[in-house]
Amino acid sequence: MRRTASRNLATVMLSEAKHLLCEYRQCRPFASLRVTVFIACVHAAWLFLTGCTAATPGALATPYPTLSRPLPTLTPGPLHLAEFAPIERPSASRGMERYTALCESCHGETGRGDTALARTLSPRPANFHDLEFLRRRTPSSLYHSISKGVLGTGMLAYEGQLSEAQRWDVLAYLWTFHRQSDELAAGQSLYAQHCAACHGANGAGGLASPLANPSLLAGRTGYGMFNALSGGLPATPNHEWSTMSEADRWAIVEYVWTFMFGKE
Repeated sequence: MRRTASRNLATVMLSEAKHLLCEYRQCRPFASLRVTVFIACVHAAWLFLTGCTAATPGALATPYPTLSRPLPTLTPGPLHLAEFAPIERPSASRGMERYTALCESCHGETGRGDTALARTLSPRPANFHDLEFLRRRTPSSLYHSISKGVLGTGMLAYEGQLSEAQRWDVLAYLWTFHRQSDELAAGQSLYAQHCAACHGANGAGGLASPLANPSLLAGRTGYGMFNALSGGLPATPNHEWSTMSEADRWAIVEYVWTFMFGKE
């Protein structure tokens, strides 16, 4: 009786584990090693509980149980929303005054983090001309740093001094430090030529995602958008411009940020 119950339990475990793996591979073609190891462990348990061993010829001849339910139909997943996003477009001009009063002593007048006070701090304050730094961060994460500070650094929390809108204004201002007017002009032209038909002339969307939606854009990184242009998107075969120069692809990315921060 116990052996029969064990066999039934093992069969159900293996069936559900195989179904899990099928679903996972349907959604993510390159299943992780952890999931594969998990399935192998369940398989071993099934062999043990059903009395099958590798030493018994034909022990593996028993067919696997059939799946208890059909594989899922693939549908596009929900768009990722940022944890923090501005309610209305931030203003760099408004943010300049507060940046000067609260941030300039460490980050510098031009945002390079090279002031006398900055040289006494370890780690040094962020350099807002460092493209590698900026392209790896989302606006949402930078807003969080302004709001909560950064543990282990000289970066203070300003959520008690500045309103949400004021913190977004400061972020909009510091975003202007690395921008180049000629790059923005090139990006605007390239966007109109390659992107506007689907994403809308002003990023409002239509056939593709609304890039001007701050809840979407605040959760993106520069590298994420660049990679979407370079390698395409799995569900969108035509979304691929790897033959375009890197400079042109980055120009489009920089222009897309103006949907959130404006062109000031």
